[in-house]
Amino acid sequence: MKHIIKRILKTMGVSIMMIALALIGLWIDMCYIEPNLLIEKKVTVEDKERGKGAEELKIVHFTDTHLGPDYTLQELEKLVSKINRNKPDLVVFTGDLMDHPGQYPYKDKIGEVLSQIESTYGKFAVWGNHDHGGAGVRYFEDIMEASEFTLLQNESTTIQTESGKYVNIMGIDDALLGQVDYAKTFQGVDSSHYGIILMHEPDLVIQADSKYYDLVLTGHSHGGQVQLPFVGPLYTPGLAEIYTHGLYELGDKKHLYVNGGIGTTKMEIRLFNPPQIAILQVRIH
Repeated sequence: MKHIIKRILKTMGVSIMMIALALIGLWIDMCYIEPNLLIEKKVTVEDKERGKGAEELKIVHFTDTHLGPDYTLQELEKLVSKINRNKPDLVVFTGDLMDHPGQYPYKDKIGEVLSQIESTYGKFAVWGNHDHGGAGVRYFEDIMEASEFTLLQNESTTIQTESGKYVNIMGIDDALLGQVDYAKTFQGVDSSHYGIILMHEPDLVIQADSKYYDLVLTGHSHGGQVQLPFVGPLYTPGLAEIYTHGLYELGDKKHLYVNGGIGTTKMEIRLFNPPQIAILQVRIH
């Protein structure tokens, strides 16, 4: 009997030790490894009905950098190099540039770094809640101008590709601290052209008139920062609770991509959800 009890206790001890080591490993990964990674998430947005005559467009989408103590200018420079290596047709940024804009000491350096991003048809951005809040509203527009990004705030613009196709690019203001105006955004937009909407919060897509867009690109959710296998994000912020992470088909050949973002906020942790830029291959008609 004593031998059996000893064997059980020994087995329990080994099991407890293995669990403890696994938890320590997860903690190290979550706090020190994953937040410092940067992956390229390759996404193909397919529409077989476009078929022949459609033109491939490469879009690099980054979001939620949350510049601050946990994401530095040096890391931003590496991000710019990674973007340029992909030779994008379009580059888009969907908000939350600095974590605490009023406290960030290197605001005057950001534009110099981001201006080095190269793109065939331009660089476009929209406001996030951190860009409005924390005194960000005083700096964000000037930084985007210095970065040579076109900042769209309930506005639209149109680009023409080398083959002569037109693409509408529409930008929605942040919904938490800004003022969303779909009527103003879509005013004068030719819905027969391929349409891309940029917005910070993904759940806003529910309110948008789908005749104007084919693809919606968003951030805000951070993919929850912490995800569990077969469960997904443990928590996502308001207006990122329906659409939380990844590519969604919205029906009628419409797509939404929710980018997991680059930086972190509140807690510098990520688990099973490394920082990312998205490389989207889309077909425009």
